[in-house]
Amino acid sequence: MLDNELRAIQRACQGTVLDTDIVSLNGFEFYLNSDATIQGTSRPMLYKVLYDEIGFTLDDIQQLTYYLCHIDVRCTKAIYVPAPVHCATLHVSHHLELHYKSQMSKDMNEINHVLEDTCLSTEKQSQLYSKFKTTNNSDMAVRNKYFNKPCH
Repeated sequence: MLDNELRAIQRACQGTVLDTDIVSLNGFEFYLNSDATIQGTSRPMLYKVLYDEIGFTLDDIQQLTYYLCHIDVRCTKAIYVPAPVHCATLHVSHHLELHYKSQMSKDMNEINHVLEDTCLSTEKQSQLYSKFKTTNNSDMAVRNKYFNKPCH
């Protein structure tokens, strides 16, 4: 892609569709800039139709995609992806967060059980320490409490 084409895409107006020059000629593929740029550059998304069982034309799919970017329940303006995609992304990230917290809770219970009134070798401490990887500062305090515990 040429530099001037990239700049033109980044400054594209809301609703701009690119479906001829910079996309694959093998199938239904297009760039759509669905949201208005408030600050910075716009984010046109690349859409690829993998299978069309309804038989829409490319124009119909582009228009439907653009309309779906305007129906998000969390925003009164158009968003950069269709609302069903945005909703699915939010659900996946929420469930991953719950899974992460659940896993952290299980790991903490295991560490608490093992470390309770036990003096571990340095090797065993490093094994448990590497299993309990976090970046949260509150978890660092818990980690330091148990792994810097002196042996009696």
